[in-house]
Amino acid sequence: MTRSTVFAPFDIVEGDRKRGIVLLADHARRDLPDDYGSLGLPAAEFDRHIAYVTAEESFRTPFARSYEVLETLPHREKPLRAALRERGVGRLTIKKRGTAVDPDQLRRQLRLSGDGEQTIVLTRVSGRQSVLAVRPLR
Repeated sequence: MTRSTVFAPFDIVEGDRKRGIVLLADHARRDLPDDYGSLGLPAAEFDRHIAYVTAEESFRTPFARSYEVLETLPHREKPLRAALRERGVGRLTIKKRGTAVDPDQLRRQLRLSGDGEQTIVLTRVSGRQSVLAVRPLR
């Protein structure tokens, strides 16, 4: 058996990385099969891993859901609350990758009351905490 038939962890889809599609895998993991060891990487590299993929355009996969990135919002609570209220957001879906923020606690702290809805992704981009406003793609 070849390595690719045992473990195919990703597909490469070429394209313009600035187009703004992010794929979130609900149960992504950073583990490798035992016989792969650490691939020569230090343990810290596995600790910083965030389970999302960017792409030029949406594509179907049973392993992830696609979201269009609409904009980057402030990551601090008060400016984020102001930005979401300005957009009339009352219902907020919070996805998170690589952050210790508790989504339910943040939702309560934001105290939103508008009629609109928004999905946000709390994550790190280039090592900095970021909030991405996204739209689920079907």
